[in-house]
Amino acid sequence: MDDITTEATTAPEPVADVEGNPQFENDADRWKHFSRVNENKWKRATADLEAATAKVAELEQIIAQRREQDTLTQLRTIARDECGVELDDEALTALNLTAFINEAGDVDSTALTGFLSRFGPSEPKFAQNLGIGPQRQFGYYQEPSIPLDARQRR
Repeated sequence: MDDITTEATTAPEPVADVEGNPQFENDADRWKHFSRVNENKWKRATADLEAATAKVAELEQIIAQRREQDTLTQLRTIARDECGVELDDEALTALNLTAFINEAGDVDSTALTGFLSRFGPSEPKFAQNLGIGPQRQFGYYQEPSIPLDARQRR
């Protein structure tokens, strides 16, 4: 069995094809010739297949890496936009990311937002309208009134 494995992994020996219609003395020579031609074709086809298989494996690995990067980017975007949480690399390595990916391989935003909503309120604790300028009850800006004695001093 080891002989078969080593034969499959070794590079095929280049053998030149005989072109034209050679003349054969007997049928045995003719069958040997065509057998060698077919063997050379088989070796070339096997080498091409091995090269294509290696290329496919390399491309599948690149696609898997790109999908993983895309998934991480989607997770960070959903966490930032919907929950207001910035996920850094350290947080992503600590999380089980398969819990946030559905059967189709897409990011499950409801699972992610449900998980992240447990870590803090989505609404701010304190009033956010402090220090933004005068607040009148009419809802529009009015010029401040000047006392009469200040008008006379001008």
